Amino acid sequence: MAVYAPTDRGENEDFWKKVKKKIQESRSIFPKPNILLGDFNMVEDAIDRFPARLRDIDSPESFAELKRYLKLEDGWRETFPHTKEWTWRNAARSAMSRIDRIYLTKALNTASREWAVKLSGLNMNDHSRVLVEVANLDAPEIGMGRWMMSAECARDNRLLVAINDLARDAELEIETIKAHGRSQELNAQRTWAQFKTKLVREAKKRSREINCAKKKDEERLEGLRQAAKQEYLEAEEVLEREKARQALRAAETTLSRAQEIAHKDKFERRDARIWADAETMKKSWFRWTKENKPRDTIAALARPNSNPKTFSSDSQEMADAAGAYHESIQNKDLEVDPDERQRACETVLGHVPRKMNEDGKKEAAQLIARGNIVESLLSAKNGSAAGLDGIVYELWKELHRRYETPPGPNQRMSIPRKPPEKEVKWVDIVGMMTDVFQDIEEYGVDDSTGTQDSLEKWSTHHPTMNGKAILSRVIAGGHTQFLTAAQGMPRSVEKRLDSIVMDFIWDSPGRHPVNMATLRRPRDDGGLELFCAGERNDAQYITWLATYLAPLGRRPLWAYIADQLYRRAIIGKDSRRVPVGQRINPFCQAWRPNLRKLPFILRQMITVSRKYGLAIDAPYIPENIRIGIPVWAHPAMLNPNARNRRPWTSRCLKFHHAVETVEDLEEIAEWDEGDHEADSDCACENCITDRAEGCRHPYRCQEMASEILGSISGKWNPAVTKDEEPRDVWDAFADSRATALEVGETMVFERDTVRPTKVEDMLRIFVNEIGLDPGPAHDIMRREMGERPARKEPRQSIHVIVCAGMTMDSSEDARGGYTVVFPDKEYEDIDRACAGPEQTYAQALALGILAAARAVPNSDDLHVILTSRMMIWRNTSDLDGLESRRDKWN
Repeated sequence: MAVYAPTDRGENEDFWKKVKKKIQESRSIFPKPNILLGDFNMVEDAIDRFPARLRDIDSPESFAELKRYLKLEDGWRETFPHTKEWTWRNAARSAMSRIDRIYLTKALNTASREWAVKLSGLNMNDHSRVLVEVANLDAPEIGMGRWMMSAECARDNRLLVAINDLARDAELEIETIKAHGRSQELNAQRTWAQFKTKLVREAKKRSREINCAKKKDEERLEGLRQAAKQEYLEAEEVLEREKARQALRAAETTLSRAQEIAHKDKFERRDARIWADAETMKKSWFRWTKENKPRDTIAALARPNSNPKTFSSDSQEMADAAGAYHESIQNKDLEVDPDERQRACETVLGHVPRKMNEDGKKEAAQLIARGNIVESLLSAKNGSAAGLDGIVYELWKELHRRYETPPGPNQRMSIPRKPPEKEVKWVDIVGMMTDVFQDIEEYGVDDSTGTQDSLEKWSTHHPTMNGKAILSRVIAGGHTQFLTAAQGMPRSVEKRLDSIVMDFIWDSPGRHPVNMATLRRPRDDGGLELFCAGERNDAQYITWLATYLAPLGRRPLWAYIADQLYRRAIIGKDSRRVPVGQRINPFCQAWRPNLRKLPFILRQMITVSRKYGLAIDAPYIPENIRIGIPVWAHPAMLNPNARNRRPWTSRCLKFHHAVETVEDLEEIAEWDEGDHEADSDCACENCITDRAEGCRHPYRCQEMASEILGSISGKWNPAVTKDEEPRDVWDAFADSRATALEVGETMVFERDTVRPTKVEDMLRIFVNEIGLDPGPAHDIMRREMGERPARKEPRQSIHVIVCAGMTMDSSEDARGGYTVVFPDKEYEDIDRACAGPEQTYAQALALGILAAARAVPNSDDLHVILTSRMMIWRNTSDLDGLESRRDKWN
């Protein structure tokens, strides 16, 4: 609440009564403020006036009652209990007081810092500003951010002259390289990278000088004011007091004037730019009426799909949640007919030329010219975000402008205003860029211009092996993360990056004492957890694959284009076997694309799916999925060659019988009772209908349909009898499921979670490494049913207690374990340790639950007793959330 209190004694006292009454009568329409600030026109203590005495208007009882009611306290006075400072003074400095104050609640006052009273040059009044920072203790972690050059530095004459000197040395080195020949160690790219490194260092140095000069001058003037104030307070003689008063007035006037000049110069430039851009097609003019919306820090975000709703203040988890929400709203309400989308994709791809014409080849063969760079540079918008190096476009534009039109003697300079002593010959910065880009076009990007240089600089500090391993992850991994996520990383670059890391680890190229595979192991296994470019890149490609295989409502638009590219790239043998209309994608079906015909990212998605075991699997395959899956590329064929033995019969099934799905094949395979004969002239109703559709030998098609159905694995085969899922346990506890977690009763699994409804719900990766029974993906998909075996009667109910403990949770030194106790002693108890970096209590408890599940046969009912409600909820109701969330124990 901001206030401006009356200056009259009676009105001031009544004012605080009215404020309190208004808040009380509003009944929470006007909530109690936790901050009260403004011009109170009175003080509470004599120390806040000069001369030190209370006036009639000071310290009214009504204000004290309001303070007690609102539970507020004077933050500045709490911080400086004995300091004398004033926020108002008359022109002669004969009367001064601290009538401008900020009151906070105790909680906010505890979180407050940087209290200050400062003179302001923004206006010519007789008040000072009261400043404070209030920290949000619940705010997420916010880093320092990356460095970026300020627009002021880009105009600073001294910095521009220093950069020009650096550019001249770099230009001379590039000319020398062009004259004597390029090498891996000496080339334009390395010279340019070194020049930019020195440029950034010089810009940071100059920025500190400018800021320090301003701050130093302000601190000097504030020091003079404080000295004059102290002398004024301590003066006893009339002449001394008068002299000190004059000194204080002069010091405060000088300080205010300095701030006024700084602000005036800034605002004059702003106003001049605003009026120069008025009624023009520039964004500064269109911003006049644009609403400036607040950009407050978001303290926490709700975790997606959490029930009961939970919140996270972890920056990474919040960013993931916000990104997932953004992706979801991109596709919200975009209900496009799949056939229409497919036709549109085919139309678009049909207009994309597959080969470059002769004119295009000639244009591509030409090296980039100086004019191209000038055009790109001048078309870049001012005020745009800088690149990773932090250098703004305005700097390159200013250097180019000064080369083209050197500044005249009367041109205004930035700080310092004194022009250089000698005439500056400006370097052609665009010419240097041209040499660098042409070198890239001719020889490719020099791998050492980023990662290798950074690692070599660290080598001079002689870090330990442990430090080098950390640096390899931060530098080699961090420098290449963004481009890898955007466009992938060729295998040649992966090998080069791994070689750079190994040379850095051992301080020399060539043979190394310990191979990279050993160094990449966890620390507990004798390794250093060394950065591996291939594994990091595979993880990125798996992320692309997960996005591509997302359910229909969450697929991005590029995934539909990728569908068409995969279908077009199908190898010749499979193209004859799988009709065009039945090709979904090679991950859900048994057909292969020609990798040479695919873009790099799509090719890598195929590679990682094979390498890490992508499979379609679930304990129970619903009837609608089993009969609806396309049959000609079925992923669970026990004998894939069965459909290829009689190609003419297969062709008849596809085109005359229009067989597409397993359900269609079932209809063909049905035999008539009694009157059907294994003959082409069979007179049964089915055979007559088939011959009318163009089939010459219906009985052969029926035989082949039965043979193909018989080659489908039992779990996927609609003809194999499926046991009904056990319902007795579910029925017994389903009614109490909503309140079971709160009251501590038995909680059962969410049946809809473990019953997939679409093929996309059954996609699993790492099946060759993770699971109760890992194996190759093609074997996983062709296994028999994974349901309960024949049950004993009566079925046993096994109770098990799972406990876990962890010290130094989520840290490098985390240590703990889990215990599995069978109170009725049906099985032996289990004790295991969990050690290693970033282990968590949740992970240890999850491992305990898994150990209990493995110990008890599937034929028995397992009742797991836990002490953690969160883990009960996660394991019964949040299974979908675990699959999509980045939990380390998932």
